Amino acid sequence: LLLSCASLLATHAGQAPTRVDAWYGRSVYFIVTDRFALSQKANDTAPRCDGHDWCGGTFLGLRRHLDYIAAMGFDALWITPVVEQVKWRDRWNGTGYHGYWAADFAAIETRLGGEAELRALREACAARQMLFMLDVVANHVGPIHSLAQVAQLGAPLDDLLLRPFHTLGRRAGESLQQYIEA
Repeated sequence: LLLSCASLLATHAGQAPTRVDAWYGRSVYFIVTDRFALSQKANDTAPRCDGHDWCGGTFLGLRRHLDYIAAMGFDALWITPVVEQVKWRDRWNGTGYHGYWAADFAAIETRLGGEAELRALREACAARQMLFMLDVVANHVGPIHSLAQVAQLGAPLDDLLLRPFHTLGRRAGESLQQYIEA
């Protein structure tokens, strides 16, 4: 997903990837996607949720407000990670509504919308000459408090040879499943 998101989001419909220097001088608006706007126009004035749960913001809701963002003088958009989040609720911090508790880097979080909605958001930004940045955090996931929770994560890959990523305390040749069951 990291590579497919990069190619999906860094290009304008068949054009070359956005150059780094295109970001110089841009005014970047950062959005926690789940907190910004619901898909349905009638409901999105104030998403209702406690501070630790999903509030219902979506790519579609965000796309409906791009003109508002542009009118404030912003010409670049940066959104929180879109990868599938862990399904459990952490007793201290709630859910992964913020996008930083990745469970599967190869899947888009369905609560935010699907790939088509993400593409539509990217295209809507391009139509307004707005740059679009997708936050990707691959060096940490959470909250993980047990091996049982590790087992619920997506395929643990370290490289293109499909070697397992989780290696803390793992013996040579031990599979992830054997590691989890030990």
